[in-house]
Amino acid sequence: MEFLYPNFLWALAAILIPIIIHLFYFKRFKKVYFSNTKFLKEIKEETTNKNKLKNILVLLSRILAIAFLVFAFAQPYIPVGEKIKKGTVGVSIFIDNSFSMQTMSEDAPLIDKAKLKAAQVVNGFPDNTRFQILTNKLYGSEQKWIDKQNALEKISEIKLSPAVKKIKNILKRQKQSLGNNEIDNKYIYWISDLQKTIFNIDTGDIDTIIDYNIIALQPVREKNISIDSCYWQNPVPVLNQVNKLIVKISNHSSEDLSDIPLNIEYDNQNYPSGKLDIKANSSKTDTLELRIKTNGWNTAKINIKDYPVVFDDDYYIAFDVPDKIPVLNINNHNLANTYLKAVFETNKIFQFKHENVNKIDYSGIDKNRLIVLEDIPNISSGLKNSLREAVSKGVNVLIFPSKDADLDSYNSFLSSINANILDKYKKEENEANNLNRNEFVFTDVYEKITRNINPVRVKAGFPIKKFQSRNAYHVIKFKNGASFIDRFKYKKGNVYLCSSPFSTDINDLAKNPDIFIPMIFKMAIYNSNKERLAYSIGKDKSIELNNIKSSDKGLIKIVGNQIEFIPKQLNTDSGLKIFVSDEINKAGIYNIEINNNVIRKIAFNYDRTESDLDYISGKKIKKDFKENINYFGKNSEDINFTELIDSKQRGVELWKWAIILALLFLAIEILLLRFWKNK
Repeated sequence: MEFLYPNFLWALAAILIPIIIHLFYFKRFKKVYFSNTKFLKEIKEETTNKNKLKNILVLLSRILAIAFLVFAFAQPYIPVGEKIKKGTVGVSIFIDNSFSMQTMSEDAPLIDKAKLKAAQVVNGFPDNTRFQILTNKLYGSEQKWIDKQNALEKISEIKLSPAVKKIKNILKRQKQSLGNNEIDNKYIYWISDLQKTIFNIDTGDIDTIIDYNIIALQPVREKNISIDSCYWQNPVPVLNQVNKLIVKISNHSSEDLSDIPLNIEYDNQNYPSGKLDIKANSSKTDTLELRIKTNGWNTAKINIKDYPVVFDDDYYIAFDVPDKIPVLNINNHNLANTYLKAVFETNKIFQFKHENVNKIDYSGIDKNRLIVLEDIPNISSGLKNSLREAVSKGVNVLIFPSKDADLDSYNSFLSSINANILDKYKKEENEANNLNRNEFVFTDVYEKITRNINPVRVKAGFPIKKFQSRNAYHVIKFKNGASFIDRFKYKKGNVYLCSSPFSTDINDLAKNPDIFIPMIFKMAIYNSNKERLAYSIGKDKSIELNNIKSSDKGLIKIVGNQIEFIPKQLNTDSGLKIFVSDEINKAGIYNIEINNNVIRKIAFNYDRTESDLDYISGKKIKKDFKENINYFGKNSEDINFTELIDSKQRGVELWKWAIILALLFLAIEILLLRFWKNK
């Protein structure tokens, strides 16, 4: 047995008071009148013995009453397990307030249970303890050390948040805070549903001078369905046409689910898209058809019905539908190529333009989606630099070399973008029929064509010299395996290089509609620099704005969902990067404005990290960490952590028993004095 306040034991000297009283008070003599002295000696001896016994019992009662009263103030305890820790105490508590904590336990959401357990932990420590209350937000204000009352207030104010942090990141902050303070006894608590996706610590992260505790809360029913992602089947949505949107949906449960309603909201209307059946613990993609009604920035929301976890049931998207796709034909003639003009001018989505190589407007060359160079004898240094800059920003370039091409100028440009080069002109008949259907320009083009596709017949050309260090993606090959058209990726754009001139006297590509029309069409609509459909809250901290500089237009701000802020900005080679940090914390559509004019819409969705309701088991934690972490699992709801921690802090407390015994002996003294009369 030990005492919390041993200095109070000096008060045991007060025991001398009843002893002194006893010694002096009971020596007083009392006159007794007795008519017959015959039995006086006998009576006197009997009475004296009884009085002595009473006096001893009274004295003993007083001594014990005083002794136990002193013990009560000294607060005796019996240490449990290890020696009771003394000195300053610091307790860092992480309360998981991510969206997965909205699931239900037997009688309440997990977040409410987590707050209750956190309050019990706080109340279990002494009043002079310093506390740190952390959530997934990890704000700077949360890392301050506060007293017990403020800690309880902070816990009561905690609400669900879209932020998701790994336990390893939380632990790093906790250890930094505990290490930067003069704290003798260090405690860390994690109160969470402990999903596998967030529990990423290993034994090397555990410091033995810290007392680690896990309070794991898990829902009664583990079931969830989520919309994980979506993308266009074709890279560019087309106005007034049915566009296919591919949606990925996951079933995070151990049972098959059926008749899941899938809907898409567009232009203030809801379009049901049927019902889905998804096998247990698997994902499925479905195709939604959407007819786009307006050009410019459009928005939509894909939705499923699922309960109780609903944060991942909606998926917002924002996409730009161009009014016109600009295509530029550059040649050595005064008129545009007849075949190119026929392809692009008959389709209203394209804005076709021709420029003579000697009269190029270099200032607007990077505004085109596709540039077709054909029959140009020489690529000048000015054109070379402009083309390279345009490709780096996302423009696609298709090159048909002139029969009389200056190979040095061509190869200089090709080498500058790390592409293969052209060899000397060679007359040789060949057929090109090996189409790479994995390339975007031919993907899904020939699904409904059952007849054989006519090959491209070529009479002459410039063989493409290959270098291993220059990554080429073949588009069309000759029968002998040589390249007819190759693609080269350069930064955000692509360069398509044909080995033969664009002349029907030399090859019949332009007269082969099965190959030429879909190829040139998809080269024009392909945009590797396309804007993202959606961003994830907490994960995506920045957004790229192409072809915009911070000083070009004016004040840039983000507006939506009842918030408005000016983001941090950074100029890049291709445009402007803006940083959203933690300003955006609600899923939905936001506008990017310059001088109050909307230049772009962006969609933000909640992070899907916690969609998978798979939890780490207590058995694994105990196996991996042994005694280094105290784990409270299924029985945590039945544990009163206030009493548990208090008993660990102080051991088995005996002061209450000391008070009871002190009162008991006082009562015995009163009873002895009242009912045991002196003779």
